[in-house]
Amino acid sequence: MKLKNFVTIESGKNTNRLSEKELANQYTNLDAMMDFFTMAKEIDNSSNIIAFDLYPKSGNYNARVISRKNSTKIITNQKMCKIIVDNKKVSPYYLCYLLNEDNTVQRQKKIFTQGSFIERLRPSFLRNLDVKLLALPQQKLLGKIYVQSIYLNYLEKDLADKRLIQSKELLAQKIREGETL
Repeated sequence: MKLKNFVTIESGKNTNRLSEKELANQYTNLDAMMDFFTMAKEIDNSSNIIAFDLYPKSGNYNARVISRKNSTKIITNQKMCKIIVDNKKVSPYYLCYLLNEDNTVQRQKKIFTQGSFIERLRPSFLRNLDVKLLALPQQKLLGKIYVQSIYLNYLEKDLADKRLIQSKELLAQKIREGETL
């Protein structure tokens, strides 16, 4: 099924055409990163809006559900687009899974960007993207599993980073004190 049958896609806004008030309410790269890693926190009360990077990077996740907190922010980055999902037809989290992980979608992306010096996806490509939709209850379950695994991975990495910092601080303290371990 074509993506355009159940979503609306809007390109990022040109900053030259926005007022100062609108510019103050921008969806930033930090917002995008936090939304990706914390999608699971709002799974039962989420927005139906997905932010999608049009310049895919290797190993980078392009799609994420925008948090309620950020749902009114304006995507000004023209390297990003907004995908508004019809919740009655598709789970936004399942769609993120498809856009980020599905082999069929990845193959279509590679074919579309083949031969390009700079890989860039266009909103028209997204509209015509073929995706496989399961029954809505299955989509919700798979989407929930997907975002919870991302969140768990994020928490584990965060904990590992904190432990590393503590170890370095302990070593530095012992060196300052002149103690041997």
